[in-house]
Amino acid sequence: MEIKDEQSLDQNTNLLPDRFETLKELELSCRKRFIPILGKEKAKFLYDFVKKLNIESEKDKINNDENKKIPLKILELGTASGYSGIILASKGAKLLSLDFDHVSVKEANENFKKFNVNAESKLRVAEDYIKELSRIKEEVESYDLIFLDFSKKKYHEVFPFCLKLLKKGGYLLADNVKSVYCMPFKHDILNSRRLKTTLYTLDDDEFSVSKKN
Repeated sequence: MEIKDEQSLDQNTNLLPDRFETLKELELSCRKRFIPILGKEKAKFLYDFVKKLNIESEKDKINNDENKKIPLKILELGTASGYSGIILASKGAKLLSLDFDHVSVKEANENFKKFNVNAESKLRVAEDYIKELSRIKEEVESYDLIFLDFSKKKYHEVFPFCLKLLKKGGYLLADNVKSVYCMPFKHDILNSRRLKTTLYTLDDDEFSVSKKN
């Protein structure tokens, strides 16, 4: 599966499609409570990316004469309010999101239900649980996309397990790569022979997109 013309993803608009207008309420609520969420450019970028990924997946199934609709499988490390998870699951993907905070997990699951997306947040320490997943045969190379948006110091630690869980042609996305704490991870994704990585400047920050070869 390949997303063509990644550079053409619209980075200039800061508006999500109409059906996500109600996300503004969640966005405002998060900002008032100082809960970190994606900036508007990143949110639109992520929505466009998932939309293109879903389209390419459907094309692959048609070319392979597959009639059964299998949703994209996405793993998110860092749930918070569920804001980014709603976007990730917006085009019908099946999302598993991990967070260590029980309040965040409860709120996220309520928001997933409210927005009617196929998503679940689990109360787990992400860096520990992803290691467990990587030891399960059925989970290895089963994810179409993994999104990192949790403790920046942990990106480097989970990197090898992300590679193991990603399908060939799958994508590893990461937010806040400009952070000094992400330097080891940034070195990983830019120097791995198994990845092709592009860095995007969004909301005065860096957002990485890495495709597994």
